[in-house]
Amino acid sequence: MDLKFELDRLRFEMNQHVLQLREDLDVARGDLLATNAVLHAVIATHPDRDRLRSVLAKFDGQASERAKAGSSKYRYAYAGAMSSLEWTMTGADASVAG
Repeated sequence: MDLKFELDRLRFEMNQHVLQLREDLDVARGDLLATNAVLHAVIATHPDRDRLRSVLAKFDGQASERAKAGSSKYRYAYAGAMSSLEWTMTGADASVAG
Protein backbone atom coordinates (compact mmCIF):
# COMPACT_ATOMS: atom_id res chain seq x y z
CA MET A 1 0.00 0.00 0.00
CA ASP A 2 1.24 3.45 -0.88
CA LEU A 3 2.29 5.43 2.21
CA LYS A 4 1.06 8.76 0.81
CA PHE A 5 -2.33 7.23 0.02
CA GLU A 6 -2.57 5.85 3.56
CA LEU A 7 -1.60 9.20 5.12
CA ASP A 8 -4.18 11.00 2.97
CA ARG A 9 -6.83 8.50 4.01
CA LEU A 10 -5.98 8.91 7.69
CA ARG A 11 -5.97 12.70 7.35
CA PHE A 12 -9.40 12.55 5.71
CA GLU A 13 -10.76 10.32 8.49
CA MET A 14 -9.33 12.61 11.15
CA ASN A 15 -10.94 15.65 9.51
CA GLN A 16 -14.28 13.82 9.39
CA HIS A 17 -14.00 13.04 13.11
CA VAL A 18 -13.14 16.67 13.90
CA LEU A 19 -16.15 17.87 11.88
CA GLN A 20 -18.42 15.44 13.73
CA LEU A 21 -17.06 16.57 17.09
CA ARG A 22 -17.69 20.21 16.16
CA GLU A 23 -21.27 19.38 15.21
CA ASP A 24 -21.76 17.47 18.47
CA LEU A 25 -20.37 20.41 20.44
CA ASP A 26 -22.71 22.81 18.65
CA VAL A 27 -25.68 20.63 19.61
CA ALA A 28 -24.45 20.41 23.21
CA ARG A 29 -23.99 24.19 23.37
CA GLY A 30 -27.51 24.73 22.03
CA ASP A 31 -28.93 22.31 24.60
CA LEU A 32 -26.97 24.03 27.35
CA LEU A 33 -28.19 27.50 26.33
CA ALA A 34 -31.82 26.34 26.27
CA THR A 35 -31.47 24.62 29.64
CA ASN A 36 -29.82 27.71 31.07
CA ALA A 37 -32.67 29.95 29.85
CA VAL A 38 -35.30 27.68 31.40
CA LEU A 39 -33.38 27.45 34.66
CA HIS A 40 -33.10 31.24 34.93
CA ALA A 41 -36.83 31.57 34.22
CA VAL A 42 -37.68 29.06 36.95
CA ILE A 43 -35.39 30.82 39.42
CA ALA A 44 -36.86 34.22 38.58
CA THR A 45 -40.48 33.10 38.99
CA HIS A 46 -40.40 30.34 41.63
CA PRO A 47 -42.90 31.19 44.40
CA ASP A 48 -41.08 29.44 47.29
CA ARG A 49 -37.87 31.47 47.51
CA ASP A 50 -36.58 29.73 50.66
CA ARG A 51 -37.05 26.25 49.22
CA LEU A 52 -35.38 27.35 46.00
CA ARG A 53 -32.38 28.70 47.92
CA SER A 54 -32.11 25.41 49.80
CA VAL A 55 -32.17 23.35 46.59
CA LEU A 56 -29.59 25.59 44.91
CA ALA A 57 -27.32 25.48 47.96
CA LYS A 58 -27.51 21.67 48.05
CA PHE A 59 -26.76 21.46 44.33
CA ASP A 60 -23.88 23.92 44.69
CA GLY A 61 -22.35 21.82 47.47
CA GLN A 62 -22.52 18.64 45.41
CA ALA A 63 -21.44 20.18 42.12
CA SER A 64 -18.58 22.17 43.60
CA GLU A 65 -17.07 18.90 44.84
CA ARG A 66 -17.15 17.56 41.28
CA ALA A 67 -15.75 20.85 39.99
CA LYS A 68 -12.70 20.49 42.25
CA ALA A 69 -11.73 17.38 40.30
CA GLY A 70 -12.03 19.18 36.96
CA SER A 71 -9.66 21.45 35.12
CA SER A 72 -9.24 25.11 36.02
CA LYS A 73 -11.39 26.04 33.00
CA TYR A 74 -14.14 23.72 34.26
CA ARG A 75 -13.99 25.30 37.73
CA TYR A 76 -14.04 28.79 36.21
CA ALA A 77 -17.07 27.95 34.05
CA TYR A 78 -18.86 26.39 37.02
CA ALA A 79 -18.20 29.42 39.24
CA GLY A 80 -19.44 31.73 36.50
CA ALA A 81 -22.63 29.73 36.01
CA MET A 82 -23.40 29.67 39.73
CA SER A 83 -22.66 33.38 40.00
CA SER A 84 -25.10 34.04 37.17
CA LEU A 85 -27.79 31.97 38.91
CA GLU A 86 -27.20 33.87 42.17
CA TRP A 87 -27.51 37.15 40.27
CA THR A 88 -30.85 36.01 38.83
CA MET A 89 -32.01 34.95 42.29
CA THR A 90 -31.00 38.28 43.85
CA GLY A 91 -32.74 40.22 41.10
CA ALA A 92 -35.90 38.17 41.47
CA ASP A 93 -35.80 38.58 45.27
CA ALA A 94 -35.49 42.35 44.85
CA SER A 95 -38.46 42.51 42.44
CA VAL A 96 -40.60 40.41 44.83
CA ALA A 97 -39.62 42.60 47.80
CA GLY A 98 -40.08 45.85 45.85
